[in-house]
Amino acid sequence: MADGTQDESKLQNVLTELFLKAYEDGIITNDEHAILDQVKLDAQKYAEELQIALEDHVITPDEKNKLLKLKKDLLQNAYEKSREDNVISKDEKALISLLIKILVQNEDI
Repeated sequence: MADGTQDESKLQNVLTELFLKAYEDGIITNDEHAILDQVKLDAQKYAEELQIALEDHVITPDEKNKLLKLKKDLLQNAYEKSREDNVISKDEKALISLLIKILVQNEDI
């Protein structure tokens, strides 16, 4: 696992990628904004827990499981946020798909 600074940088890159995806069509809708806000909140929670886990420079199995659960929660919360109005737009689907892709490709964060 990378050090905390690298992980925070990776998390910021995730948020940046999602923002750029949302802004691809030149507008960020209220629904997209709500997803981005939710991901940001959950990413901050993940970053805080990661810092705690890295304090002793060892991530225990329990800490790893907690971090994995937080990543799953991040995705689940973003999906639930997209469903709040009972309509998942093409743009919202694109954000969720990108989030899944990023999380799968970056298992180390």
